[in-house]
Amino acid sequence: MPRLDVVPGARTPRLLAIVQAGGKGSRMDVLTRERAKPALPFAGSYQLIDFALSNLAHSRIPDVWVSVQYQAGSLDRHLAQGRPWDLDRTRGGYRRLVPEQGDSSSVEGFSSGNADNLMRLADDIAALGPDIVIVSSADHVFRLDLREVIEQHLRRGAEATLVTTTVPLAQAKHKAVVTVGRGQRVTAVDYKPKVARSGVIASEVFVYDAPVLLAELDALRRERAAVDPGLSDGLGDFGEHLVPRIIARGRTYAFALQGYWMDLGRPSAYLSAHRDLLRGKVDVFDDP
Repeated sequence: MPRLDVVPGARTPRLLAIVQAGGKGSRMDVLTRERAKPALPFAGSYQLIDFALSNLAHSRIPDVWVSVQYQAGSLDRHLAQGRPWDLDRTRGGYRRLVPEQGDSSSVEGFSSGNADNLMRLADDIAALGPDIVIVSSADHVFRLDLREVIEQHLRRGAEATLVTTTVPLAQAKHKAVVTVGRGQRVTAVDYKPKVARSGVIASEVFVYDAPVLLAELDALRRERAAVDPGLSDGLGDFGEHLVPRIIARGRTYAFALQGYWMDLGRPSAYLSAHRDLLRGKVDVFDDP
C-alpha cells in the first residue's frame, strides 16, 4: 500500500476530493435531457459517476464532495448520501454541492467550466482546510489508486500533478494536450488545439496543493474581474487559465495512467466504450 507520509515524522496530509458532475452535457442530446450526464448507465449495472467515486473510495479518500448543477436530483437516489461507498458519516464523508444564492461567495449562479466551478467552491475548500485537493471528472471510465498519485505528488514536492493518458491524435485535439519534459515535469498544456502534436492528454484527474490552488484561483479571479467586472465569462475550463498558471510556477508533474480510459462525453465515445466492453478491452472491472 502506498504511504502518504513519505517524509519521516510528517503528519498525514488532509485530503479532499471533488467530483465535478458537471452541467447539462448538451452533446449527449436526448440522453441527458432529463438526467445529469454522470447518471448515464454503463455496462447495464452502473452509472458513469460510479467510476470516480469508487476510485476515490478504494483509495481511502475521507472527504468526497460531488458538485452538480444540472438535474441534481437524478443522481440522488443512486448516490444515496454516499452510502454505497461507505461515505455516509456524521462528520466528513460525502457532500453534495449545488449552486446557491445569498451565501458569502462573491460569485453566484452556475459555473461556466470546471475551473470556474472550483473558484465558486473556494470558500468551502478554505473552510475545510485540506492540504491536498483531488479533482476528478464524473463521466470517465477508468481505474486508478489515487494513493499512488498522491505519494508521487508529495515525494516530488509538487504543486500540481496531472494524471495523463495517451489517445489517438484525432481524439487528442478535443482534449488538453500535455507536454512532459525530463523527470515527468509538465512544461506546457495545449487546450483543444486545432492540430494535436502529441497524444498525451490530461485525463481530468488532478492533485493540487490546496494553498497553491486557492491562491491561484483568487489571483485569477481578480485578474479576470479587472476586464470582466461581473465575471460573466467566469474562469472557464482548467486548460484555459488555471492549469497553465500553475504550470508556469515550475512544479507541476505528470502521472501516467495505466490501463483503460475513456471520456464518455460524446455519443460516439459512449457507444465506442460499450463496444470495447463487449470485446473485452475494458479492464476496469478486473480488480476485486
